Amino acid sequence: MDTRVPPIKEFPKDDRFWRVDWFGAVQRNPSIPSESSIQLVISSFREDPSQLPIKELATNRQVDHKTGQCVISIGIGQLPGIELGSVWKNGVRQDIHAGIQNTQTLNISPNTVTVIPANFRKQGKPLIPITHYRYGSVGVSSQLLAVELDGDPHGFLIPMMELLRFYYAVSTKLSHVIFSGDFTHNLGAIINEERTDYLTEEKRYLLGLRQHLDDEDSWTIARILHSEHAWHGCTEVHNQLMKQSINNDLIHIKTHFPFEGCTDLRSRGKFIPTDEDGKWRFLALSLEHCSASFPFEKLTIIRDNDNSKAPAETDIPDIDKKPAFPQQKTHDEYSDKELQSNQEPDKEQSIVTIPLPMDRFGALEGKMPDKPTKEQCNYRNAGKFKPPGSDSIALGTGLGHHVDNGIQGASLTAHRTRRQGLSASQAIFKQTIQELDCRSRINARIRDPGRYLEFVPLTKPKASWQWSYLNSPKKIRRTVVAGDIEFQNNWYTLIEFELRNGEKRGVGMIRANDGRLIK
Repeated sequence: MDTRVPPIKEFPKDDRFWRVDWFGAVQRNPSIPSESSIQLVISSFREDPSQLPIKELATNRQVDHKTGQCVISIGIGQLPGIELGSVWKNGVRQDIHAGIQNTQTLNISPNTVTVIPANFRKQGKPLIPITHYRYGSVGVSSQLLAVELDGDPHGFLIPMMELLRFYYAVSTKLSHVIFSGDFTHNLGAIINEERTDYLTEEKRYLLGLRQHLDDEDSWTIARILHSEHAWHGCTEVHNQLMKQSINNDLIHIKTHFPFEGCTDLRSRGKFIPTDEDGKWRFLALSLEHCSASFPFEKLTIIRDNDNSKAPAETDIPDIDKKPAFPQQKTHDEYSDKELQSNQEPDKEQSIVTIPLPMDRFGALEGKMPDKPTKEQCNYRNAGKFKPPGSDSIALGTGLGHHVDNGIQGASLTAHRTRRQGLSASQAIFKQTIQELDCRSRINARIRDPGRYLEFVPLTKPKASWQWSYLNSPKKIRRTVVAGDIEFQNNWYTLIEFELRNGEKRGVGMIRANDGRLIK
C-alpha cells in the first residue's frame, strides 16, 4: 500500500520505529459516539528496520516486547489504512513492511476452514508459540481463520480483522456501513432497492448505489448483496457486536471469506514451526491479492439523480435546478494534518477524500463499472460547506456533528491501481527479484510503487515534451519498477524504466557508499 495515509496521532512520537503486530478488540469510543475504535498492538524496533534483512522484520528478536510493546486505539474508519506488519515513525507510515511475501493456492469450503482463537492450543501446545510471534494480552481472545494446507487443518492462519479489512472494509465508508449494521437494518441507506437487480443472461449486476458511496465501493457492495457467502461474512460482524455488547465492552469480531472454491492468495507474513520435523504453518499478517472470481462479471451503477453534469444540449438551466450537496474534495497532501480519534469532525466542513491505491482482486483487473448517462440534471451544487481545509487543524473519520472545533472529516477510499500494462521486460525483472529472494544468502524485494515511484518524475512542465514521457504527444508517463537486494550486509537497488521503441539500457543499479538502503 502507498504511504499517502495521513499521519496518525495515536502512534508514539518518540523517533522510534513501531510495527503493527496485531488487531485487538473493537470498543465504543465515548469521545466519538458515531465511530467505534479498534485496538492496535504495536512494538518498537530495537534499530532502524530499513537496515535489517527482510526476513528479520517480522521476528520477535528485532522488537522490544518488554518495554516497547503497547496498545493504541484508532477509529474503525481508519482500518483501511492499517495493515499488520506496517511500520510507523512519529505517526507517519514508512515504506517498510514486515513479513515475507507468500502465495498459496487454497481451497475455501466449510470442510477446510475453521474458526479458532489466537491462543488456540494443539496437543497442549500453543499453535502460535510466543517464541515466534506475540499478539499481546489484548489479542488473546481475538479470532483466526485457519485454512487447511498440505493436509494440515491449521496450515494457513489469517487474523479475523485482517480478513475483514481486505475483503470488506476497503474504505472508510464501507467500514462504517459494516460496523453500523446497515446491510441488515438500513439497506436503503446503501442502495435504492427499486434500481437494484441482476441480469442473469448478461451476468450483470445493476446496483442502485446511494450518492454518498464511492464507485469503487460498488464492487464490494454488489458482491455482498449477490453472494450468500459474502452476505454472511459481512453481516456476521454486526451480529457479533450486538450479541457481545450487552455484557462486554471489548468485542472481538468474526467474519468469513466472501466466496467458496479455490484461490491463489498472496499475503505477507511469517512461517510458524509445527511439532513435525520440516513442517511449517504460515501466519498471514496482511493479505495482498486474491484471484477468486466474483459472482457476476459486469456491474452497472445507477445513481440517484444528483448534481453531476448532463450534456449541455439536453440539460436544463441552472436557475431551474434544485439545490444539492456539493461534491467532495480530493486532496493529495496531508503532511500537516493528523488523523485523530478523540473528536468528532465538524459537519460544516467538506470531507477530505484520501485515495488508497490497491490491486487486491484479480477478477476485477481491467474492469470498470458502467454508469448510464442522463439527458438532464435536476440539481445544482448548493455549495453549503466551508472551503476545503478552512480553519482545520486535524482530520477525523467519525461521521461528525455540528461543532466548530477545527476537525475536518476524512474518508479513506479504495483507488484501484492499474499497472497491468508493464512491458514484458519489467515482468521478467519482477520474476528475477523474486527468484533472488529464494537464495539462502540474499534478501530481495520489489519496492512498492507508492506515490513517488510509479512513474519517472517529470523534469519539465507537464505540457513540455520530455524524456520522462513514454509518449510526449499523448502525455503517457514511463512506468518504473525498482527492486532492493541485500547481500553481505550491503543494499543494492535495481531500477528498470519503461522503454520507447528502439531505446536500450533500461536498467540501472545504485548503491550508497556505506551500503545502506537508499530510500
